[in-house]
Amino acid sequence: MNSEELNNQMNRYHHFTGREEELANFRKWLSNPEAPFRLFYISGIGGMGKSSLLMELAQIAMNDHARVISLDGGACLKTPTGFIDYLSASFQLAFMNTGDYTNPIEALHHVDPDHRIIISVDHFEQLKLIERLFINDFLPHLPDNCVAVILASRLSLMEEWRIHPKLDRKIIEMPLREFTYEETVTYTQSYGTMKPELIHKIIRISGGLPLALALLTDSWLMHEQLSDQEYQLISQKISAKVLRELTAPELQPMVDVLTILQYANQETISLIIGHSVTRTHYLSLLQLSFIRLLPEGLAIHDIARAHLLSDLKLREPERLKSLRTKAAKLLYHQLSNTKKGDRRPIAAQLLNLCKDGLPLNRLYADFSGTTSTSPLESAPIEDLPALYTLLDLWCAYSVDSWQSAPYYGLVEELINKAPESIVVLRNDAGKPIGMFIAVLVHQLTGRILKKYFPAEMAECFSEEELSCSLERADTYYTVLGAAADHLPNYSQEELVGLLSLDRLSLLGEGSRAILVATNAHLKDFLEQIGFTKRPTKSRDCDTSWAKADVLELDLRNNQFGNWAMSFLLGARHSLSLAVTHAMLTESVVRRILKLLRSPADLQPYLIYFAEITNVQELRQHLIEVIFNDSSILSDEDRMLLKSGVLPYPDNTLAAAEACQMSRATYYRHVQKAINHLTHILQQEHVVRDSL
Repeated sequence: MNSEELNNQMNRYHHFTGREEELANFRKWLSNPEAPFRLFYISGIGGMGKSSLLMELAQIAMNDHARVISLDGGACLKTPTGFIDYLSASFQLAFMNTGDYTNPIEALHHVDPDHRIIISVDHFEQLKLIERLFINDFLPHLPDNCVAVILASRLSLMEEWRIHPKLDRKIIEMPLREFTYEETVTYTQSYGTMKPELIHKIIRISGGLPLALALLTDSWLMHEQLSDQEYQLISQKISAKVLRELTAPELQPMVDVLTILQYANQETISLIIGHSVTRTHYLSLLQLSFIRLLPEGLAIHDIARAHLLSDLKLREPERLKSLRTKAAKLLYHQLSNTKKGDRRPIAAQLLNLCKDGLPLNRLYADFSGTTSTSPLESAPIEDLPALYTLLDLWCAYSVDSWQSAPYYGLVEELINKAPESIVVLRNDAGKPIGMFIAVLVHQLTGRILKKYFPAEMAECFSEEELSCSLERADTYYTVLGAAADHLPNYSQEELVGLLSLDRLSLLGEGSRAILVATNAHLKDFLEQIGFTKRPTKSRDCDTSWAKADVLELDLRNNQFGNWAMSFLLGARHSLSLAVTHAMLTESVVRRILKLLRSPADLQPYLIYFAEITNVQELRQHLIEVIFNDSSILSDEDRMLLKSGVLPYPDNTLAAAEACQMSRATYYRHVQKAINHLTHILQQEHVVRDSL
């Protein structure tokens, strides 16, 4: 099915309403004979209709014979070279030959002036780490006429953009709000005749949020009525139940494919589900209000996709694994048989699909917790006091007291000069509860890192790498991941897991990550996800209790596909080994200790204890080992477990106080205690097996 036919069908099914001021501003630019450069910046929360407006503006431009180059922040490698490569590949898809020019921007200066050029970027917030490149090295070098850029982002426009000397008066902001009463009435009436009382009820329940309004209207079209239960479901929270009920049974397997992939075309969906997707079915997918058409294929709205994915994990975990494996193998085949310039979007899809196969239940980063609904964002300078508090917690158990000062200096300088290097996770009140520092290394940031950590930089980089230009930067130096340790909904390990999983999205084909680490659990975690380890050349990076190592993941030499696939296939292999051999580890013991107060949750851990048949027996056995003075645990180990670990499993601060230790001392000693307990339990297992 060609793109023109799809666009025509989409126009029949999707009713664009409102945003008259935004449309008028764009049409005014299109009709201007000179068409001076403009940047249109669309912003708003999830479900507010940013992508819909972006597509409507693109359609208006195409109807006016403009060329539209559509980009997606989620499909782009988060390095300057990755962005330029993605841009070049997208230009070629838009039938613009860039082969005779050194970069795609130069090609824009030689296009036919009768054809306007529109560059649209959806999910621009995902390009936060290369925002400076965008502001300083991309936008100012675009032609002065006949070119416009449209950005759609969940984040508001930063003040730095407004005061930029080369962007002054060229920015047109489009902050989106809920639909007005009149716009909502127009939207509902475009679907057919509705009783006035039904329209008023839909308006009241949706609150003017376009996505909720679309789902309510779709539900009415399907059933010709709306139950109170449906009102409640959609008004309180857009749910997977509502989304499934809006999907015809024959379309559900296709929607499941779109749930695990960021986008898919007709051929891709057919290959994964194992039978052809008919033209009728493909067009029927377009009728669903939570599905949109992209140049690459169909995609589910971000919010809807999150709910559907969570639901699929709970209802059909084995089918989800099977779908992911089929999709990953297909993407891997495409990656292996595609020329370099076209590999970036495929690599981004493959990483997004496979990173859910990361190892679970690790001591450093636990990925088994519920996904946070709070997006990670760059830290503003107002967060500095809260970041210092998180640093206090991290430094207490990560470095010696005399080593902590440079971290505070680095955070302060980065937040002023390279704020994109620090991302924060917030709680419901908006307070930072976690932060991750990953620095894209180039001339500016290399100088900052060397100022505070000269020994670490000498271990990881040459002088040439530290002073490379921003355009050539391809390496991230990871400084730390820190999280609060006394929250009711997340353990500290789960928060670090959320932060780590998000920052993995920075990686991709052609990038590198490197760091210096002393934490043994961090080293194990990184080696499990493909990092290589080598000892440091000097002892300048050591702490008083641990030796430092350099850990590196280099994806710059066509290694990306194998690395990403190892998440999925490696995780499945590890799972089968665990069931067969059931090797008891410190990670497993720590998890079991957390669950002693909830015996029913111990069921999955019975496989580690051959002679124990039920959870009550397992719980009693562990209590006897810990509390019995005749066991071979030392008095200090027993005290730490009884007074710290068991009563305060998720609160390191309270546990340390109960044991009358500093957090750093408690952290070191409790690691030894759990190591000793694990060894005792392992020896019991060996003795029983030999009898």
